[in-house]
Amino acid sequence: MYDRAEQDSATPLWQLGFKNSIAHFLDGGTKLALMTCCCPCVTAGQVAAAADPEEGCFKWGFFSVLPICGPYCRAKVRKTAKIKNGINVGTFWEDVAIHYSAGCCALIQEARELGLGEEA
Repeated sequence: MYDRAEQDSATPLWQLGFKNSIAHFLDGGTKLALMTCCCPCVTAGQVAAAADPEEGCFKWGFFSVLPICGPYCRAKVRKTAKIKNGINVGTFWEDVAIHYSAGCCALIQEARELGLGEEA
């Protein structure tokens, strides 16, 4: 759903497809993947700050680790990142489901899209 090959070429998409972010996460050799796996609140805060500099890095990092509302809060940040980059793929509730099922992979995808972490 989030990969370039499966969408119309006129639709702005993520630079790193979701399947590629899973492979990047499972690689485990990169600083971003290790940080996201061990301490996802740090990556979530960095993504929030990069997506909207007026929002607090600490606030979104804290909310991201709460059991019930964490994926919902991360999906709100994902929505902001998508608006910032002109990405029109997926709905808000799909983003919530993505963060419930594969939160670390989604955080890696968002971080890379916003220019955080090392280059691919």
